[in-house]
Amino acid sequence: MFIRQTKYILLFTICSVLFSSCNDEMEIVNSPADTEQGTENTDNDKTEIVYKTLVITASANGTATRTSYEENGNTIKAYWSEDDFIYVGSPNKELAEEVNINAENSGFTKFALKTLSPDKKTASFEGTVAVAQNVTKILAFFGDANYIKVNNEEVKLNFETQSQSINILNDIEKYELMTASAELSADETQNISLAFNHENAVFKLNVGAVSNVEKFNELTISFPDNQELGFYSNVTIKADGTKTFGSPVNSLKVILGDGKGSGAEFSAYCLLRTTEISAASKFNIKAIESKASGDYTYSYNLKVSSPIIENKFYYTPKLNLAIDNTLAGEGTEVSPYIIDNVEKLKGLNNTSGIYYQLSRDLDFTNIAFTPIPTFNGTLDGNGKTISNLTFTVGDGNGGIFTVNNGTIKNLNITDATVTKNGSLDNNGGTGILVGVNNNKISNCVINSSELSASLTSIGTDIGIGLLVGTNNTGKTISECTVNASDLSISGSKKCYAGGLVGYNFTGNIEFSFVKSATNITYTSTEAEANIGGLIGRNKGGTIKGCSTNINIITNEPDVTLKIAGFIGDAFYGGTTTIEGCYTTGSLTFREKQTYGGFTGSLGGGGTKTLTNCYTSIEFNPETDHAFSSSSNAVKATNCYFIKGSQSTPITNVESATANVLKGKLSTFNNLGWDNYEFAIGSTDAEPLIIQKKQ
Repeated sequence: MFIRQTKYILLFTICSVLFSSCNDEMEIVNSPADTEQGTENTDNDKTEIVYKTLVITASANGTATRTSYEENGNTIKAYWSEDDFIYVGSPNKELAEEVNINAENSGFTKFALKTLSPDKKTASFEGTVAVAQNVTKILAFFGDANYIKVNNEEVKLNFETQSQSINILNDIEKYELMTASAELSADETQNISLAFNHENAVFKLNVGAVSNVEKFNELTISFPDNQELGFYSNVTIKADGTKTFGSPVNSLKVILGDGKGSGAEFSAYCLLRTTEISAASKFNIKAIESKASGDYTYSYNLKVSSPIIENKFYYTPKLNLAIDNTLAGEGTEVSPYIIDNVEKLKGLNNTSGIYYQLSRDLDFTNIAFTPIPTFNGTLDGNGKTISNLTFTVGDGNGGIFTVNNGTIKNLNITDATVTKNGSLDNNGGTGILVGVNNNKISNCVINSSELSASLTSIGTDIGIGLLVGTNNTGKTISECTVNASDLSISGSKKCYAGGLVGYNFTGNIEFSFVKSATNITYTSTEAEANIGGLIGRNKGGTIKGCSTNINIITNEPDVTLKIAGFIGDAFYGGTTTIEGCYTTGSLTFREKQTYGGFTGSLGGGGTKTLTNCYTSIEFNPETDHAFSSSSNAVKATNCYFIKGSQSTPITNVESATANVLKGKLSTFNNLGWDNYEFAIGSTDAEPLIIQKKQ
């Protein structure tokens, strides 16, 4: 029924608060006072409002109220503080929107402390409040108004935004909430008893010294799933005093601020949204040490055999936490195992059909690493970065992953240093990310990293690449980038070296890029090699939407080399399709070599089809092989070179200026790509660039 609000006053006078050792309740007892009464006629949509004057005396029994806390060892005492207050009233039925309890129209009045006894056990409150005749229940609350919301006939205590802090006792009044209610009679004056209930409790965790821990950053306390305990997100109290709880949350995080630890013991506090903890209650305690190399979890399973309870204060015995490197998750696509520190990454094995995901960046500074053996699962890097990783590869394949038979995606590698010394068998490979790829790699980045290789013995067809050594038949590398990295080759054995992939054995490479300031340096005085900005040697497959900005330096005139800004050798093998690709940068070489701006050698076995490609490589010395050294079995369409000349004619490969190429933008965009396109570049060296569609 609609209530029309008018001016009214209910004088709420002196309340004195006494602590004793009895039950968990706060009594509020009347003393006589004058009564003012006002009435208003009612009809179908109006209610008579009667105003009362009440005098309330309150006594608190020992554990009934939290005021201020003072800790002494493992006990705690409560007392009133000079700035304590309570809210008394009933929700405004006409209130449509949700407001804080201290809002003018909430229906509640804030009662400030008036006097405080010397021992702080007794206090009085004073204020005024209005109660309409139809209000049968008076409600009282203690706590921060930011966490107490009023809406129509409900009051909600919100726990969702409360910070759980190691310093909780220093600022407890912001976090703890108490409630009370009492029946109102029709009498002008009456005695009122309020039993205050805690809606949360203080829990102290005593953590013993943990060796080798720099500092803990957070604690988590959780209940086993089968216990009927939990941390409620909110409590709702209706005007009639009935109470409902929001859905329980199984765990609660305690933020430790700047961290605690360094081998020392410490205590942390949190507020439990479950107030009653029995001696049989069980908790799982986890402490997190966060550092550059990852998040390290230390755990303890606690049974509260004899908690000390005073004023809803609980504490644990000293906890001896132990390292726990168990992988969170279930290893499925929906719930992958979480990799959150370097030890978990290093420990990957038996990976067949299992899903993994990085949850944070991992820094390997001063941490030893051995290449992970054959990977058969799915690793989602989640856009995170592995940095400062240094390792050496001896005989056999090598990379962060020696062989990939699964899927690796969304992973960044920064400031890695990899050294290859030893042998490689037939179709073997070494790369920073993967030695030999037998499945899928996508959206991975190599940034500011180095790979140096010196081979002592080899089989046939071996690859050295900054991303992948060898990419096998039908396998895919897509949307990967190498940026500002260095590949250096020395030693006395033949190899295929590429800025992205050393040897592509009829695999597929799509929308992948070698960016500016990436260098390939070849200093061997004895071994022949195929060297390319993207691929050292290609024996078939499809390459589309790829580009390189590469600097290649070779200085030995008596070694047989095939060198180019894009693919060193594309002469042998099966059918090869290259579409929408380009290369720029510089090529320093000796004239006796087989070289070209786009490919060193091109043609041979299997048809080579090139569409919408160009090169603007800067040659040192000048060359007449601006696009390629050979041309048989080549089908080219709309292919161009900006610098140098082409003495061996290749059908549909022409000289063009940067401005001419910019004018062919629509032609270069006729390839029907779904997510990528050509756009006008900002320099003449890259007049057309490849980018994701806007």
